Amino acid sequence: MTSQHLGVSGKVPDRIYEHIKEMIQSGKYQSGEKIPSETDLVNELSVSRNSLREAITRLEHEGYLVRKHGIGTFVMDVKVDKVNAAIDKLYSTSKLIASQGKTPGTVDLTTSTTQADATVAEKLGVAVSEPVVCIQRKRTADGKPFCWDESYFPNHPSLKDQEALRKSESLMDYVQQNLGVKIDHAIATLKPAVSDEFISKKLNIPVGSLMYIVEQVHFVSDTKPVWFSRVWYPEEVITVKLLVTW
Repeated sequence: MTSQHLGVSGKVPDRIYEHIKEMIQSGKYQSGEKIPSETDLVNELSVSRNSLREAITRLEHEGYLVRKHGIGTFVMDVKVDKVNAAIDKLYSTSKLIASQGKTPGTVDLTTSTTQADATVAEKLGVAVSEPVVCIQRKRTADGKPFCWDESYFPNHPSLKDQEALRKSESLMDYVQQNLGVKIDHAIATLKPAVSDEFISKKLNIPVGSLMYIVEQVHFVSDTKPVWFSRVWYPEEVITVKLLVTW
């Protein structure tokens, strides 16, 4: 077995992750195949067990691998046309799509100033009817409709620059750079739903299609919300996973 030295820096788990993902996507690790044991991979890649386990856990969260207790770790069927998402991780939609080897895109983007309704006001910690910025957009994966996103922010001029928003690959990156904030964490609520006429038309799916609605409040500290999003995902394009620990 050829040995590959991936180093000892703090970025080693990322490089292990990329290496194993490439092995899967290139077909060197086939769907349903058991990957080399932890001991073999540690020796092959010249990495620590902790770094390897971190990378394996991330690949498991994203749906590339599944661990079977007492048997080993196996490659999942990654040819299914779905994106796997772990709700316990804070990723931008662009990075989530890209992590599955797909190309993210944005169409039908609009930005406007509106008045906060009761829900938006509560989520952002502002007064009802206070002006807020609403950004609406359709996200695509390899050119196909992926989700419909409505995001609300406290009023800020940079969020009204529609052309700059269109050019930005990631709304999360744009927000952090232009508002001068660092998103620390988010609180998400996952709800089952069916699509109405508006969502069905936007995502090119039949009315009444099964959906996930993810409502998420982004915070820059324990108590300061800066962004409320409501995203509609057709059930057919995403598998949502939740890591439960104790």
